Amino acid sequence: NIAAQNKHFQSLSNTRYALYDAAQAYIGLAGAMGGPAIAAITFNTVFEKSFSSVRRTTLVTGQELESLRADLVALSTSMPTSFDSLTQIATIGAQLGVATRDIENFTKLVSQFSATTNVSVEETSKGLGRLAQLTTTAGYEYENLGSAIYQVGITSVATEKEILDMASEIATSGNLAGFANHQIVALA
Repeated sequence: NIAAQNKHFQSLSNTRYALYDAAQAYIGLAGAMGGPAIAAITFNTVFEKSFSSVRRTTLVTGQELESLRADLVALSTSMPTSFDSLTQIATIGAQLGVATRDIENFTKLVSQFSATTNVSVEETSKGLGRLAQLTTTAGYEYENLGSAIYQVGITSVATEKEILDMASEIATSGNLAGFANHQIVALA
């Protein structure tokens, strides 16, 4: 009788551990199955939070806003810059008066420029945006403006940041004197 009871208790103990292992396996399986859904929700929340500043500063809605979001997402997959940084660039561009139709080109230029120079994303956004605004540079000319600064940085003893800063300082005077934006960059 005592041997049977010990055998029964031993069996219950083994069953308890087996059930514990099964429960842990199901918990792990549930976590693995729910993980992608939670990750997708978290990822979308981060994108929405980053994009909210762009929405606020551009003041566009509807299809135009969705198109801008799609453009920035596409840039984030093809550029060495995070979506968060791209939305920061787009936000600064909109604050500096870059037209909504030109935000994508501006963001692409700033991302490329900051990736290849010693100038941070924020400094590049502010510097190029301000310089473009002061020299009344059209959106389709942003790439030429960035290329001019980059080329002068390569061929002179000044850094791109120094050139950008100096060009911003003399932009208004140069523009009033009739100089084109690339000539202002050369003077800087």
